[in-house]
Amino acid sequence: MKAATTLPQLLYRNAASFGARPALREKRGGIWQVLSWSEYAALVSRFAAGLAAHGCARGDRLAVIGDNRPRLYAAMLAVQSLGGAAVPLPPDAEPDWIAQVLNHAGVTMVVAEDAEQVEKIISVKQRVPGLRLVVQTASHGMRQAQHDWLKSFEAVADAGTSQTEHGEPGDTALVLHDAAAGGDVRGTTLSHANLVAAAEALMATEIIVQTDETLAWLPMAWFSDVLASQALFLSVGFTCNCPEDPETARRDLREIGPTVLIAPPRIWDGMLADIETRASQATGMKRALFGRFRSVAERAERHRAAGESVPPLLRLKLTLGEALVFAPMRDQIGLRRLRWANTGGEPLAPRTLHGFRAFGVNLKQSYGMLEPTSSVLEPAHA
Repeated sequence: MKAATTLPQLLYRNAASFGARPALREKRGGIWQVLSWSEYAALVSRFAAGLAAHGCARGDRLAVIGDNRPRLYAAMLAVQSLGGAAVPLPPDAEPDWIAQVLNHAGVTMVVAEDAEQVEKIISVKQRVPGLRLVVQTASHGMRQAQHDWLKSFEAVADAGTSQTEHGEPGDTALVLHDAAAGGDVRGTTLSHANLVAAAEALMATEIIVQTDETLAWLPMAWFSDVLASQALFLSVGFTCNCPEDPETARRDLREIGPTVLIAPPRIWDGMLADIETRASQATGMKRALFGRFRSVAERAERHRAAGESVPPLLRLKLTLGEALVFAPMRDQIGLRRLRWANTGGEPLAPRTLHGFRAFGVNLKQSYGMLEPTSSVLEPAHA
């Protein structure tokens, strides 16, 4: 989809075009729960109507905090549908930093995953004078009776009637924050047009289709997750999977076997270290096979990197290594179905990049993905 559109408009397009297809999966209690595109659009619409009933209007800012959860993604789309912007916060953020961000961005509403995250917001609410509504998505541990400004997700969603505003392409869709020098916070704004353009740039260079799957395993406040689990996800209409919790993400990665994946360098560095550790702890024969065919794969990768064709004998050895070592190895770490992977943020170490490419992983690097699309947010009180 080209030109003028917003993330919520992409959502409703997908619901109308292939509503029965799975949009989101979330693992709860060891079981994957599926939300179709039609169900996801209905959830966003209901929550947007509820936010409007609670005074949310164009230009408002809504923060979300917690792990990757469908309801948190839905809350971001809901405020965007009303012409507002979402401010995702890292789940491990400390209260003092949260207070700075909420004031800096001018946040008026917060949607938190559970009681633990709500407690952080309660602890700083007096320091955030503009904050008027806090919503908890998980039902257990609710303290609604103690605070009239604290509502459950269901209570807000049930309070609305209807809403039709879907925002404008030039509206700010997201505000991302990180720590600046001296401990202050700095914000970066991204419009719907920015995000759709970033997705289209990747779609122009890679084949990404509706039957693809990815894993939403990075903090929602990171641009890598914004690109994969929001902009690309909505632009293409593939399936996004939310792990049960960060500790099970690597195991859930193996279960899902994503076909497209975006992750920062530290994730790829960690995976390579895990592969090498497993190889070093394997039996003598397996260690020898891994070492021999890794050397073959690295030689082949050097030919490809230099723009040269791989010699026939080396290709034959590489085919044997693929069958005996690399395909089973990729299967063990959840990358056997992976067709395309990307990394952003700081540059990826050449050893890691060429190592994965030698193992048959189509890993590419997009350094500085955020910079061309963003602008600096001035403090709300400035």
